[in-house]
Amino acid sequence: MKIQLRTLSSLAKVFADESPKNPEYCNATMLKGEVFSFQTAYYLEAEGAVPVQIQLETELASVSVRMVGLVPAQMPAPGIALSQAPTEYLRGAPGLFPDPLYPIPEGKIWMTPYQHRTLWVTVDGRTELPVGEHVITLRFIREADGEEMGAVSFSLTVLDQQLAEQKTFYTEWFHCDCLSTWYQVPMMSEAHWALIEKYAATAAKNGINMLLTPVFTPALDTAVGKERPTMQLVRVEKTAEEGYQFDFSLLGRWISMCHRVGIQYFEISHLFTQWGAAHAPKIMGYRNGSYVQLFGWDTDSLSSEYAEFLQSFLPQLTGYLKKQGVYEQCYFHLSDEPNKDNKDRYAACRQMIAPYLPEERMMDALSDYAFYEEDLVKLPIVADDHIGPFLDHHVNPLWTYYCCGQVLHVSNKFIGQPSATNRILGTQMFKYDVQGFLQWGYNFWYSALSDHPIDPFTTTDGDCVWPAGDPFCVYPGKDGPIESLRLLVFHEGLQDQRALQQLAEKKGKAAVIALIEEGIEPITFTQFPREETYLLKLREKVNRALCEG
Repeated sequence: MKIQLRTLSSLAKVFADESPKNPEYCNATMLKGEVFSFQTAYYLEAEGAVPVQIQLETELASVSVRMVGLVPAQMPAPGIALSQAPTEYLRGAPGLFPDPLYPIPEGKIWMTPYQHRTLWVTVDGRTELPVGEHVITLRFIREADGEEMGAVSFSLTVLDQQLAEQKTFYTEWFHCDCLSTWYQVPMMSEAHWALIEKYAATAAKNGINMLLTPVFTPALDTAVGKERPTMQLVRVEKTAEEGYQFDFSLLGRWISMCHRVGIQYFEISHLFTQWGAAHAPKIMGYRNGSYVQLFGWDTDSLSSEYAEFLQSFLPQLTGYLKKQGVYEQCYFHLSDEPNKDNKDRYAACRQMIAPYLPEERMMDALSDYAFYEEDLVKLPIVADDHIGPFLDHHVNPLWTYYCCGQVLHVSNKFIGQPSATNRILGTQMFKYDVQGFLQWGYNFWYSALSDHPIDPFTTTDGDCVWPAGDPFCVYPGKDGPIESLRLLVFHEGLQDQRALQQLAEKKGKAAVIALIEEGIEPITFTQFPREETYLLKLREKVNRALCEG
């Protein structure tokens, strides 16, 4: 029986059937207030699986060890990427890819022979950490006889410098209906609220500071004429005498929950349907004592009936948000991903709601510069492969997003991509002063267009519709979320952005950009280093510069 051990960075993705080509990573620095991760790779030569106790030795208190699990990816890379840019993906063939980070109950794992696997080690610097060098050692103890099979150590130096607070807005769309469906609990039952809070807390822990707030069931990824389970925080009643009446008590509970777990901003769900604003979202309510659907696919977005509803609803909503003291932290959507073919419709809907909502906090994901140029969106959220014209025109403020369509030459966090492609976005957003980021899939565990539920442990691509990993970055554990390595790596990118902003306040932005681009071509959203060593070395340079007198 023989075991091979080595330490790797968090940016390595290790496949069971291939010895990792990543360079060994044995030491690093971190700032106080950040989260740092590395991996321990292991390979066992034995006749059968062996139960092993993982023994952690370190003087640091906030260190956790998890196992990097494997999930199937039927479509790890889209066809266009395989034909035009295959080197931007780790593998194109279906197979098992590393992604979920599983807890290790009682420190025990079963080591499978002749497979390359890793453990994920995290140091949470948001608790008090002593400054100086610390050694983190993992010992592999055979459970059968207590014999040490091997050990590996990592040297981590905590610097006497506090990482600056996060300034970037960050939202991953939060799908409450998927929680209800997977865990088989009634919508907005106490069990459902408990799950919502657990998942929101995990989101906040990973830098997500804005939560999609379903005042009405989000009009997202739903086939025309179909519907998603009702998740509606506002109770609506229509009476002949008084018109529309609204009860915001569930919205108040949502706001309190968000504050409790550390969510700072509220992203009010879209007021019109996706991809063109042609219809009203599904809105349920009471009419003549019966609970019925008041609006939906059969409601034209520009109808007088829906206009009357919005004229009643929006002033009361904003009044309630002001009363709760969160109005300035609220952002509003009209319709997701409009394009030139429905620009006129979008403009008409925008005009209809303009008197009631703050234009500077009206935002939508889009790609066409004309929407900004024609003053239809004050706060554009632009796909990172279409952001060029917005940068050329110095649009400010500016956010970016990516989803299933951003598959060539740009940052994304698909399962089949290198982790460096995920993390680099933080550096890009720093250089170009991008203030916010949106991605649509925190926990979307349905197939494409919400046709049916899926098992995220076996289906990672919406039933072969999207690149694997696009719909979600957490998995459903027994009692709460299981984080993915992609979620943590993206958070590392946000920490890079914070450190770069901090250094720019000290040395000036031009000096920091010179540091970023030392020895390489200028970084753009489509041109950037794809090697993990670039990002690791950059953070070491930034950390040292922050500690200089």
